[in-house]
Amino acid sequence: MGAMKRTVQDGLPRMKCEDALDDYGYILTRVGAATAGEVQKCDGAGDAPVGVNEYDTDNRVTEVATADQYINVLNQGFAMVKVTPNANRSTAIVPGCWLQSHSDGMAMYIADEGSLAEANMPKVIGRAWETVSATTDPGGVSGGKILVELKPQYC
Repeated sequence: MGAMKRTVQDGLPRMKCEDALDDYGYILTRVGAATAGEVQKCDGAGDAPVGVNEYDTDNRVTEVATADQYINVLNQGFAMVKVTPNANRSTAIVPGCWLQSHSDGMAMYIADEGSLAEANMPKVIGRAWETVSATTDPGGVSGGKILVELKPQYC
């Protein structure tokens, strides 16, 4: 099976992340076969999410986000997830709607409650529990976060 590049801490998968993460709440996906067991930020709508980072990867001395750090990956329950800035969204996010990764590890609307196509299931990070209009950002912050129920059967 080869060497595992992940561990478990506090019941959460702990995986090596190739990206420097300046905040928590990014949607993560697995990295290619050469670095199996590692994760990175989702960078497109086609990426299959595995979860959301619990903490940033800031170096505690320099306060600069660093790559190749082990992080806790939330993949069930509830998490605050970064949302794509409103300039890249044309649809409001409402409680119960399905969310997928868009770009730069952020979430966007994919389908209303009850209308998720089977082909889109692998792209789902979970269901929104908060409302965000199509013309505003959560908390007035570009890349703000909303509460999402993570769906482990799809993550």
